[in-house]
Amino acid sequence: MFKTAKRAVADVEPIIHNLPVTEGETYSLGEALKLTGGKLTKAGATDRPTHISMGNKADSSGCLPVIAVRGTTYFEVESTAAAAASLIGSAVTLGTDGLSVTATTTSGVFTIDEADGGMTVVGHFA
Repeated sequence: MFKTAKRAVADVEPIIHNLPVTEGETYSLGEALKLTGGKLTKAGATDRPTHISMGNKADSSGCLPVIAVRGTTYFEVESTAAAAASLIGSAVTLGTDGLSVTATTTSGVFTIDEADGGMTVVGHFA
């Protein structure tokens, strides 16, 4: 799950938006999402997400609460593999669940800013 770790610009974030979802999809709190055709859908491994889910189901109007992904927001997230300190500064891909990152750097979208060799990292979307 992507959780806000810190912000570089604290006076303008976060603004919660309610955006329409893709019918038939399920969502999780803290999931990386993107807008496609005006509706939220799951971000793929190499998709730069546009939003992070702030809930796990759409309301009666078919909208989900989300925050926009900004370069000034740093997220804490679990890695699917131990993240060595050597990954700091590298952009990695998203996990298949949209709730984690991998150690794969090819076509990465999440830049790791802090890693201590464990499973938790802090970074931002590139």
